Amino acid sequence: IPADATRGRVVIDAKIATRTGQTQAVRNEKFYLLDRDLETILNEADLEPIEGQSLKDSFGLSVVYPDRFGDFNRKALAAIKRHIKYAGTTDSTGKAQLGGIEPNSYYLFGVTKTGGGFALWSNPISICTAENILNLSPQQITEMDRTSE
Repeated sequence: IPADATRGRVVIDAKIATRTGQTQAVRNEKFYLLDRDLETILNEADLEPIEGQSLKDSFGLSVVYPDRFGDFNRKALAAIKRHIKYAGTTDSTGKAQLGGIEPNSYYLFGVTKTGGGFALWSNPISICTAENILNLSPQQITEMDRTSE
């Protein structure tokens, strides 16, 4: 059996849904396959959520406003880094290809900044041998309330 017959390939197709309901490709953004889900990772890192936010949204805020939430961002990224199994970056069409993946269950994770906020993916997925196409349903943008700045 060829070595890569026991491995999987992943094609990610990432899009966001704009406020007007149109979809846009998520370009030049890193996506990761993690061995745990984001909420669990951030919980175990003993991170305090930003006031009034979930841990996931706190992470999104720390990506959008690294100057204001840099400490949270650094600690979160350090915790996430320990759980990254595979990573790939999307191209200009929002597609990323990852190869040589051990068939298993993972959490697909990615975050992208948008004009007024962020979109975040943290989805359980199962990877099998051969090709795995992940058409990510267009992620709604979490708009940030500009009045609280």
